[in-house]
Amino acid sequence: MRACKVIATFYNPCREIRTEAEYPDHNQNISLPSQYLEMINDYCQLEMTQDPGIDSLDTIIVYNGRREGVGYELTKYEEQTTPKGKFIIEYRDCNDGSFGAFNYAYQRYRSDYDWWMFSEDDIFIIGDKYYTKTLEVFEREKDCGFVALVGIEETTEDFKGHAHSGCGLTKIDVLNRAAELGGGQLAHGVGPYNKERNIFQGEVSFTSNIKDAGYRLVQYGTNSWNLNNLCFPYYELKNKCQIFL
Repeated sequence: MRACKVIATFYNPCREIRTEAEYPDHNQNISLPSQYLEMINDYCQLEMTQDPGIDSLDTIIVYNGRREGVGYELTKYEEQTTPKGKFIIEYRDCNDGSFGAFNYAYQRYRSDYDWWMFSEDDIFIIGDKYYTKTLEVFEREKDCGFVALVGIEETTEDFKGHAHSGCGLTKIDVLNRAAELGGGQLAHGVGPYNKERNIFQGEVSFTSNIKDAGYRLVQYGTNSWNLNNLCFPYYELKNKCQIFL
């Protein structure tokens, strides 16, 4: 079984600052390069220590910027090993957000991996054997296309049903079907960065296209920020957990 975990990341001094993690929003307090570097280094250190529970897992970090400045810090992880695989660091000078990064990884590595997990840089997926636990849910549920780790937004007048933040697990057959609906691309905001467009064309469509392809979105755990759900927003986690000591 070939598996990967894709983490979308970028430093921008204009990142929206949130100091409270009101579910499903994820909090961050990044206004300085040093704060961004602390966060992404903590995530990489976590990847280098925790056991995902499967025999093979590569961590693909896609930086939405150039291989210079703050982003250059990630080069120190290139080809470094994790408990079950290695880091792969990719740079792309593009501003179409996390879901553009997810699509980039899919386009580049879709022939290399059977199972795919996605996360943004300020949502840490944690827990002993977290990948195995998520995969077991996927395989147990009929017609499952995506296991949502943050939770699921049901269809309303404003939104199609989707997995919050696109955070969760799927497999390549499902991604290929979703890409067919997107003209060969996984859903992402197109053009210069626009928050509303990235939400609707990116976060919402990324997994609603999986539903449209005939699969189910399945929730892991409860609709809340809870360590038992295998993920937590970074700064809230930093305040409450000792895993970084």
